[in-house]
Amino acid sequence: MRTRAFRKVTTPEEVREVFDLIDESLSNGALRHIPLDWCALFRVCEEVAEEHLVEIGARTGDLLHVASAVVLQADKFVTFDLRQAKLAQRAGLKVKVWH
Repeated sequence: MRTRAFRKVTTPEEVREVFDLIDESLSNGALRHIPLDWCALFRVCEEVAEEHLVEIGARTGDLLHVASAVVLQADKFVTFDLRQAKLAQRAGLKVKVWH
């Protein structure tokens, strides 16, 4: 969200609203923090990178996000980034792209 504000795709006020919604969702249980197995994360990063990075060219942060979702067995992967979405789809995740 902050990158979108930097790019002037969204306003700082909209960014604040999104983070307020995240805080509310954490409070009401719609979202939750889940501990992550870092060894498994880096193992999946390497697997996904080996299979897909040459074709897609995703960034390290994208790879970490996608691998985290794989390790956590996420039901859905939501992103604004089309390159990240493509990587997530190739990693076997159900993807929702927000515009």
